[in-house]
Amino acid sequence: MKSSLRDRLGPRVQFRAIDRVSTGSPMTLSFTRMVANPDTPEAARSLARRHMSMAEAHRLMTDLVKLELGATLVAEVPCVDDFDVLRSELAACGIAATATSPGSS
Repeated sequence: MKSSLRDRLGPRVQFRAIDRVSTGSPMTLSFTRMVANPDTPEAARSLARRHMSMAEAHRLMTDLVKLELGATLVAEVPCVDDFDVLRSELAACGIAATATSPGSS
């Protein structure tokens, strides 16, 4: 008796829907890892809520973890509604964010 492909591979991977912010401006930010093991999945979700693709956010967090503690990466976040909220969300994950674009908070 042959099993179907679905039976052999199991259920499909489900991604949670991300509630994205409705308005905001692009900002160039520098990201610094402040702890040895930051909560990179939650940090990536915070960036995805600001219209960064999940793949790009994951890649950024992966690259950040590969660097030594205190090293910095720079990236543009497409839609920052409130920089202070984003900064506090990332700080809770062990990542410091600093605005680097002109005219930013």
